[in-house]
Amino acid sequence: MDIIILDTKANLIKATEGELKKIKKIYPGFLAKLKKESHDQAVINCMYSWKSHQQHKRKVDEIRTYSKYFFGHVAKKLEGMKFDFHVCKICGSTIDEAPKSPCDICNFPNLHYRKVIRPA
Repeated sequence: MDIIILDTKANLIKATEGELKKIKKIYPGFLAKLKKESHDQAVINCMYSWKSHQQHKRKVDEIRTYSKYFFGHVAKKLEGMKFDFHVCKICGSTIDEAPKSPCDICNFPNLHYRKVIRPA
């Protein structure tokens, strides 16, 4: 497989296309295969991952829309923002703020979230 390196804008658009493909096609295909093979825990883990990707669909759509037209402005604004994320260690759910309730995906207590700080 060849690795194609493009400019930042093109790379961002390509990455968002890949994320949407995972949400729409790849995960449903994985789940169909796993269900046929009766791997219940694998189905649960795959479902967690798929749902965590679905959490970000709105953001991916926004990136795709605005990076096509306002890339310079968006990139500058993003660089100046402080990003802290909270990731569920059980299922991978990723949210912007500290959770106040159990995970929306796996329903495990919010103590299973880990804060991830954006590098300086």
